[in-house]
Amino acid sequence: MKHYNTGKVDTMISAIDQMLLTSDNTIDYPTTTPVPQDDIDPNWFKESYKGSGNNSEFGAIQLYLADIEIGDQLQDLFAGIAVTEMHHYDKLQGLIKALGGDLLIDYSNSGLNKDITDSSNYRKALEIGIKNEIATNDLYKETLIKLDSAKDSVTKKYCIDLINKLIADEIVHIKLFQEALDNLPKETSQEAALRHLSKHL
Repeated sequence: MKHYNTGKVDTMISAIDQMLLTSDNTIDYPTTTPVPQDDIDPNWFKESYKGSGNNSEFGAIQLYLADIEIGDQLQDLFAGIAVTEMHHYDKLQGLIKALGGDLLIDYSNSGLNKDITDSSNYRKALEIGIKNEIATNDLYKETLIKLDSAKDSVTKKYCIDLINKLIADEIVHIKLFQEALDNLPKETSQEAALRHLSKHL
């Protein structure tokens, strides 16, 4: 187990090494160049890119950077996944721009990922991570349905291939979080009662 005696930046630099473990390396990112297409709306990708809910790449980055602070035990895991989410964020940003969209987001009713305050220990952090990764993939699947209506083109194929790559990576994250959760020490009855109570406060 690595222990980090320096700052979060050092943790993130180390996390670059973890990217091979926190992404699906059997599926590559598409390499063609998308262009604006009348029946593909760049806004379809904005919520996944930088939405205010628990299903955006921006929200995931915030959450997992905060989770690094919980302690040393799962620092590598959260840092590695955070870096992968940064890669997703960058790819979605590039796609929105290539499709002729703007990157402006309405933050009037949003702020930091609201799940951050709930991630006070590893069990909560992992459970929230699993929930959010599932929500992220549900949103990606909705986007695939929208793309199905567009005419066939290099751009449509790029969008579908990119979303399928992102979905595959999120599935890896769910599996890693679940494995880490399964390997945590069993809760005492008192801890379980407190956790159950906190959900209803």
